[in-house]
Amino acid sequence: VVGARALRAAGLVADGGWLASAAAAGLAHSSGTVEPEPHALLPSVNPAFTLLLTLALNAPVLAAVWARPSRRPFGDALCLVSLAAFLAGWHVHEKAILAPLLLAALRALDGPRQLRAFAMLAAPAHYALLPLLHEPAEYPLRLLAPCTYAAGAALAVAATDARLLRAFTRLDLAYLAGFAPLELAASWLLPALAARLPFLPLMLTSVYCAFGVVRASWLHARLFFAGE
Repeated sequence: VVGARALRAAGLVADGGWLASAAAAGLAHSSGTVEPEPHALLPSVNPAFTLLLTLALNAPVLAAVWARPSRRPFGDALCLVSLAAFLAGWHVHEKAILAPLLLAALRALDGPRQLRAFAMLAAPAHYALLPLLHEPAEYPLRLLAPCTYAAGAALAVAATDARLLRAFTRLDLAYLAGFAPLELAASWLLPALAARLPFLPLMLTSVYCAFGVVRASWLHARLFFAGE
């Protein structure tokens, strides 16, 4: 829908065409209301499909817990099923990521890989919540909160055991560093250059954070099924 609106704004799509209709339909999604809306280009997803997908993602985790019941795998399984519900849920708010993030934090200092999995989930989880602070007067807090948390967490981990920080790969560090240009683009460049597409910054933020959450979920799943 955003792509159709961009083409229309650029004069590449004439009024009355199917892409123009898609752009018009996209206006309903930019109102901020929570309600089912039909999609003009992408297929609409119904609640039954998301329920089946969530159950499919949870099945291997539940089977593993049933096969080896103990306290540690059960806690990790709670984190994974919470992530599955967040990723495959029919309608999920950004704040829902806090539940699996809290569960992941309980084992963050158990080892370098656990810390890596937690940090790679915490970064997109926290950044995805920042658009909720959308007032101009809240922008300093929007910058200060995640930066203070990241700096404090890094110092605390280094003081506890600096070896825990060695698990991060170059891809991890590149992804974490990417939040700086993302903030620059979403908060400054896109609002000025693409004023006719007001939800483009949010779309970019959502895609970048979604990639991070999916990758972090994979890291947690690898730890769980490896028994770490």
